[in-house]
Amino acid sequence: MTMVAACLFKDGGVIIADSRATLLDPKAGKAVAVQDVLQKILPINRRLGLAYAGDVSTVGVIARHVRQQIKDKPRLGLVGKLAVELPRIARHNFAARKARGQVADSVDLVLFGVGNAGAPEIWFYSSPDFQPRKLQEGFMVTGSGNIVAPYLAAAFLRIEQLPDLKARADQLLTGLSGELARQGIDSVGGMFQIVTIEPGGIRPLIHGFMELNPEGPGKAVSMDIKGGKWFQTDLATGGQVSLSEPTDIKFLNRQDVRMVDFHPPPPPGPSKWHLTTLLTCHTLQASVGRVEFTNLVSRVGHAKFPMNLECVAAFSFWGPNGKHAVELFLTKPGERVRIYHEEIVIEFFPEEFEMSRKVILPITTRTSSIRGVHRWASFRKTPFIFWRDQAARNRGRGEIDRVQEASF
Repeated sequence: MTMVAACLFKDGGVIIADSRATLLDPKAGKAVAVQDVLQKILPINRRLGLAYAGDVSTVGVIARHVRQQIKDKPRLGLVGKLAVELPRIARHNFAARKARGQVADSVDLVLFGVGNAGAPEIWFYSSPDFQPRKLQEGFMVTGSGNIVAPYLAAAFLRIEQLPDLKARADQLLTGLSGELARQGIDSVGGMFQIVTIEPGGIRPLIHGFMELNPEGPGKAVSMDIKGGKWFQTDLATGGQVSLSEPTDIKFLNRQDVRMVDFHPPPPPGPSKWHLTTLLTCHTLQASVGRVEFTNLVSRVGHAKFPMNLECVAAFSFWGPNGKHAVELFLTKPGERVRIYHEEIVIEFFPEEFEMSRKVILPITTRTSSIRGVHRWASFRKTPFIFWRDQAARNRGRGEIDRVQEASF
């Protein structure tokens, strides 16, 4: 099955199709495998292309006939001329194959290109009559992926206001991927084939994406075109899957070949944070390109307990974007005291987030440690002794064993 979306803007157009082919058991009439190996946007020449949904073999015959007709009659290489001739070609081949029992599905065609004046044109046709319908404005979508139509209807005006075709294509790529994932249609998959319609002709769009998962294997996939042929590359494993036109398609046994699936995201789990630094000090001075920590603190000595120590906690971490709570805790034997709480908003993942805040540590036992940001770290550096009063200072280091200390 397929998703083909065509969007027409004042200064051009964008055609997007998935790469998934569904292998059907002719006797049982059900799918036995899916393979992301099918080219669904076919370049005819530099100014003209044909996209499709439906019976692959029939489309292959129609595309071959179209190219031969253009070779014999070059005037048909113009989108306006071919738009009128295409119904005859499609009807003839569809009817002939159906009479021989060779048509297993319906066929939808999307003809697109640049007219003489540089204006984009998009035409679409459906079997069995293939009556021409010209897209005057907005969008059209066909195939089993037409469930994205409500998303396009809601987002089209906003996308149209973006500054250029590249920005609109990028937004369509992101939005359609998210909508297909939300709907969970298994018959649509693989990397998107994307072509823009510009005054100078049609142009393929190279793209890719990367998923960062510190708790498991990452994923990075790209879609490139070389010598007129699309290639999907798994950058994590180095594996590559090329796309084939309908007349050249060779299915790899009856096994699934999946490059990208659009499945609903799993339910959100607890946020996972990754602490990169945690320092406690007396004061902190920050300027452009420089941070100075004065009197790093790892231990506190004092003659009498309890006491409250004011210091600066400086820490950095990275984690999921969104609104989250940051908390610092002072842990003691049998006790855990929250010493700081703040709501923060992280706009971009995985940028590092840095914070420095004044905190008050209630030191009431011999040993305490500070923990924060979902993970904790304690530092055991050279002891730095805070003396609470002059009398304690005068006792000197010779009697330090009388002084209780707190580590954090």
